[in-house]
Amino acid sequence: MSTSRVFFGDYQGNRILLTGSGATDAGEAIDVRAEPNAIAPAGAGGEALFVALYFVLSHSMPAEITITPVLDGVALPDCARRITLSAQPQRVTTEHEVPLLRSYLRGGVERSRQYLRGVWLTYQVSTPDGLGAGDLLIAATELEHAVLRKGTNPTPAAA
Repeated sequence: MSTSRVFFGDYQGNRILLTGSGATDAGEAIDVRAEPNAIAPAGAGGEALFVALYFVLSHSMPAEITITPVLDGVALPDCARRITLSAQPQRVTTEHEVPLLRSYLRGGVERSRQYLRGVWLTYQVSTPDGLGAGDLLIAATELEHAVLRKGTNPTPAAA
């Protein structure tokens, strides 16, 4: 297996930066936290119902990944989903669904579940236990949503 490398990229600037080699920094695991730009599928001032995020991950490294939805600028840890990836001899591609549901409790009992509603949605990807040796790529994301009320200038629905 080749040496792992940590890359950070800038999509709009069309550049990739190599920040180091290996899976540790001075003996400590490298933690990752990334958040793409928020999108407003109904447009600014509109409202959408957010159903699910879908991820295609290509990986060879073992990792615990936490996906946390961020609705209108507020992270929702109660809606977070943890994905466990096992070590692979070569890169494999897996698909994952993150339902965008919120439970409402009354007296400690779940009374209902509702999809997220709002204007802007993004997500945070983090590796709380650090990175392992190998590759980890978010190959694709997709957002399932329904427009409830149109605003101005909707952004594309791919997160």
